[in-house]
Amino acid sequence: MDFGRIAFGVRAGNPDPVFFQCWNHFLASGTMRQGDAVLIPSVELPHQWAANTLVNQFLKHTECDTLMLFDDDMQFTPEQVSELRDHPENFPYGVVQALCCMRKPPHAPIIIERTEDGQTNHVIPTPEHKTHPVALAGLAFTLIRRSTFEAVEPCLDRPGMYFAWGGDGTGEDATFCELVSAAGIEIGIDTEVSIAHRCMVGIEFDKAIGKTKMHAYENPGFRELIAAVNENITKEAS
Repeated sequence: MDFGRIAFGVRAGNPDPVFFQCWNHFLASGTMRQGDAVLIPSVELPHQWAANTLVNQFLKHTECDTLMLFDDDMQFTPEQVSELRDHPENFPYGVVQALCCMRKPPHAPIIIERTEDGQTNHVIPTPEHKTHPVALAGLAFTLIRRSTFEAVEPCLDRPGMYFAWGGDGTGEDATFCELVSAAGIEIGIDTEVSIAHRCMVGIEFDKAIGKTKMHAYENPGFRELIAAVNENITKEAS
């Protein structure tokens, strides 16, 4: 089954100028189809609240079959929106995201599959890959069926809070995907639709190697806090 009528929604905190250009191009391109809708952008909210606000609009104020979420730091074309919704390989999935890379070094593609022992493994796509089943997907350029929200709704801690940060530092996208997987719904990454992830980096010249290097800031205080929280969770579980 295809994705039917789609509602398009943006989480906008500090929109990248190139994203703004891409979004305007998409809206003016004639790519949208009969029955599609554009949601009011969710602005100046924490990521999880921004996502939940868009879901609420989608579920209560549209008759669309699928929600497509956009983050405000992605670079894409109208054709890529059509490809994501039209690839037959995506139809078995309740959640499917385009391929994008991490903002921070090593800027690897984000394809995280579940291993047989319950752990996760990062996958590097090859030309043979199409849509790859994964343990989790982000919300950057992502289709989520109405039926997926309906399936996870009974499992929510609080009504309407489909996206919430976990107490162990797990992001809102990962906690949602845990609910989706628990409901027996497949999550995929379409490796044939590769979009750009805009990012801010530090650039410096390394005289020793004669090359320019790029690096992103990593918050050591946050890393230390999350490590302590996870250690405490492990102790309590044992």
